Amino acid sequence: MPEQTPTTPENVDELLEAAGYDDINDVISLASSGVPLHSKDSQGRTALHMAAANAHLGIVEYLNSRGVDVNASKFKRGDRRIHLFIGHASNSVLCMKSVGKT
Repeated sequence: MPEQTPTTPENVDELLEAAGYDDINDVISLASSGVPLHSKDSQGRTALHMAAANAHLGIVEYLNSRGVDVNASKFKRGDRRIHLFIGHASNSVLCMKSVGKT
């Protein structure tokens, strides 16, 4: 069993960067080391936001299969939902279908 890594802003940023750049191996590695997939950065973004915004369907499906909240708020005041963030993706219909929103 891999050693569990404490969650820090740095490894949350690594997770979001991996999701945003379609690096599934790093996403899985970070999750295996204990970084929660639902982690939010200082702006309230999650790995799902980053993957969906960049149309990385494989990562969206992986995160969805791991139970990541598709209704997570982007901003702390809660006025943006993942479907609005997905709307910026060039493959938004595929991403929406992947998370069961169509």
